[in-house]
Amino acid sequence: MSLLKKLKQLWKKLKQFVTEAHNPHQAAANHISKIFTVIGAITILVGIILIICNNWYEMDGLFKITIFLLILVATHFAATKINHRFPKSSHILYVIGAGLIIVGIGLVIQAYGLKSNDGIEYLIWFILILPLAILLRSMWIGALSIFAFYVWVITYLSSQGAFFGHQNTSANIAVIAISLICLPFVLKSSSECLKYIRTTGGVLLAILLALLSFSNNASYLGLGSYEFHPLILLIFGFNLVVIIMNFIDLTRSKKKLNVEAKGLVLLGLITLFTISSSYHSSALLTSTLAWILWFLASFWLVLYGRDISNKKYVSLGVITFAIGIVLRFVDIFDGVLDSGSILPISGIVLVLVGFLARKYLPKYLPKSLTK
Repeated sequence: MSLLKKLKQLWKKLKQFVTEAHNPHQAAANHISKIFTVIGAITILVGIILIICNNWYEMDGLFKITIFLLILVATHFAATKINHRFPKSSHILYVIGAGLIIVGIGLVIQAYGLKSNDGIEYLIWFILILPLAILLRSMWIGALSIFAFYVWVITYLSSQGAFFGHQNTSANIAVIAISLICLPFVLKSSSECLKYIRTTGGVLLAILLALLSFSNNASYLGLGSYEFHPLILLIFGFNLVVIIMNFIDLTRSKKKLNVEAKGLVLLGLITLFTISSSYHSSALLTSTLAWILWFLASFWLVLYGRDISNKKYVSLGVITFAIGIVLRFVDIFDGVLDSGSILPISGIVLVLVGFLARKYLPKYLPKSLTK
């Protein structure tokens, strides 16, 4: 019997198995069969993985790549086949397939002894999975492509000495962080994964402002450096265009600035602040501006939380403000008082601020935030 006939018979048996699975009289038997099938499939998969691991170093490079391509094709084939009946599982398989691509690129690099110091493999990964994200309209694969792009940007700029080298480290980090915050404005989506991207940018920017607020950090954060890599200037231009365009959209039909427009103004100020620090070497000036922007950001979080009646943003703003007070005391009195004296003093100030907030803030907050 030819191989083609055997495959046809196997396909008929498989179709018969699937058809019988819809028969309610065999529900219990099918359930038991499904358990055995799943356990058997997992056992086979684990066995294959162990065989590959045990013989990995003896395998030819081309054979490794072939195995990987088979796994990649099988993943996407399975995702396509189950798309109509199990869309969520199909989507997960597509995301896994997109993530596997970087593994394949790494295999090629290892198999043929290629060297990559500028992160070109991540750029190739980004180029390969971006069309997949557009074709499937998948925000999660899109987020993965954004991750690939920024890994390449950071790796490439690091190879060019843009971080902790002769160029302005603080400005480079800030430009990248702000671009992460700006991206959801461009994609115009409320997807959960884009919220994580924006949060990542916000956290990175907060850490940078906290570091810059200490005047003795100026030396290793590259203040007073004039050199900017063209890629950084390109991302900086992207940030400014996004901020200006969204600011125009928000203020076009309104006579006064709403809280979102004020947030964009603040983001623009932070952008200009980090770039301007390249043209002077005054650590005191940089520190002062950094803590002013820190407190402005904390006030904005409180105002934004108040306007949308979201207690989480209000709490985050208050926590940010409190951390700012502690950091200011540590920076100002460092070397004058020991840490054992600084922390109690800043704690007393926080208690007083809390007392004043309890007394005077309720009339400025909506009832939904006072419950």
